[in-house]
Amino acid sequence: MVDVAMDTVIKGGQVVTKEGVQKLSIGVKDGKIAVLGPDGALNSARHVIDATGKYVFPGFIDPHVHIYLPFMGTFSKDTYETGSKAALVSFGDGALVSKVQRDAHNTIRARVKVAAGASPGLRAVVAGGVGAGGAGAAGGGAETVKFAVYRQIDQVDVVPGYAIARVGGGRLAPVSAQFEAIASTRLQGGELLALGPVAAEWSSAPFDAEAKRTEDEKFAGHFDKRGCFLPGGAGPNTAREYSGDNVGNLAVVAKAQDGDRAVVGSGHLIVTVQRWNTPPIY
Repeated sequence: MVDVAMDTVIKGGQVVTKEGVQKLSIGVKDGKIAVLGPDGALNSARHVIDATGKYVFPGFIDPHVHIYLPFMGTFSKDTYETGSKAALVSFGDGALVSKVQRDAHNTIRARVKVAAGASPGLRAVVAGGVGAGGAGAAGGGAETVKFAVYRQIDQVDVVPGYAIARVGGGRLAPVSAQFEAIASTRLQGGELLALGPVAAEWSSAPFDAEAKRTEDEKFAGHFDKRGCFLPGGAGPNTAREYSGDNVGNLAVVAKAQDGDRAVVGSGHLIVTVQRWNTPPIY
């Protein structure tokens, strides 16, 4: 019996190895095969796959390709260079690439399934080379981008954290303010890994007690679905105290949905009056 807990165990299958076919259990840890043992010897795992009645093979590479294929008096667009790059795509350990396509603009599209036990973090995606910083990259043969593997969104930041918008009126158009919700995940060491912009539900709230008392949220403007704040018209507004302008001191609220969890971030927005003149800058 193996005491080390595995992330995934495949049990009951006929496992094909270079020594032959045996009924074994396969233990997977951190996206890699960690142990092959007698069937039933591995029972402790977060995810168990029953392969009874099936053969379990190592990974295969299908060398069958159509590159520069002659067809009806012409040839397919892909060359040996572009076709090879489209085939050699890696997302790192624990990421299974099931389909790769390169379009007419040399954009590679891949379908990827990440194993439950894959290690979270930022990794290099490699197309047509040996990897970032390797010989292929140095020689121009590799194209690399970054790919984040994560389990959940732990934090949402409103960017920019502080902004100014201006009401419109007369011949002066209002000045809007654009925000983004930037999601992050917390890695095992405690550090945050930024995942990039995510869709969010946008709203505003009074920034302090005075803003609540003067109902700034009601008069200053509203958010659209893309995170853009659209200021209201200028005053005087007889519905406001002292017939004031539609200015406001607002908290910006972004609520991102991560499965059945809502993660909320906030920022600060000042809605102020028009800029009547633009002073020279020295």
